[in-house]
Parts: sequence; structure tokens; C-alpha cells
Amino acid sequence: MNSLARNSVIFSVTIITLLITACGLPGSSKATVKQAYVLQGAQPSSIPDRLVPKPCLSLRVSQPESAPGFNTVRMAYRIEPNRMDYFAYHE
Repeated sequence: MNSLARNSVIFSVTIITLLITACGLPGSSKATVKQAYVLQGAQPSSIPDRLVPKPCLSLRVSQPESAPGFNTVRMAYRIEPNRMDYFAYHE
């Protein structure tokens, strides 16, 4: 295989590899990530585990909701108290 053919094969493989891996880059998805956290209190060491009551409590924090004017990725600014404008090129 001559050097021109070998270089074109290497170039083609490189381009195909870049195109395939570009689809999996972080930040290309708009999916919402849900996270779960567990809160655990310290158990007293002097009491046996079988005598300590196990609490059945849970805390759920829902997704916050914003007012219609603020529900956007655009940057907003206010000059007057009752008027909101958006920057033209900052999204």
C-alpha cells in the first residue's frame, strides 16, 4: 500500500471515529438528571441495634417551578419594576 492510500485510510478512520464519538459527548442531551440522597443519623453505640427503633421517615424535594417570565434559559434584565427584557445573544 503506498503512502497516499495509507494516509487516506488513516484520515478516513480518524474522521469516522471522531463523528461516532461526538454523538456521545456530555452536554449533548437535554435530559433532566434526578438525584437521590439518603440522610442517616448517628446511632447511639450504648444501645443494642435491636432495641433502637427504625424511623420510617422520608423527605421528598420536588423539581422547582418558575414563573412564566423566568422559565427560560435566556438571560433577563429589568430596568423598570414591571418590565423584563432579555439579552439578544446570551442563551
